[in-house]
Amino acid sequence: MPQTTKPSGITPFLKNTPYSHFPPPTTPTIKKPLYHTHLLTLYILLGFSTCIHFSTKTLLWLNFLTLGILILTNLQMDE
Repeated sequence: MPQTTKPSGITPFLKNTPYSHFPPPTTPTIKKPLYHTHLLTLYILLGFSTCIHFSTKTLLWLNFLTLGILILTNLQMDE
């Protein structure tokens, strides 16, 4: 008479649940957080609004714009 081993752990219990058809959990891939792009958009909009409000201070606007471009190229290099 063959001896059957008793299954141990939580795995045999999970096979009888309605969640058993889901694939087993895998390690999540690290995605780039979305707040980077939101910050960049906010920064560029702030630069444009500053340019409109203080039309004489173009140096400030250029500072905003170049910093936004630097952030954008930095984010593209991370990909």
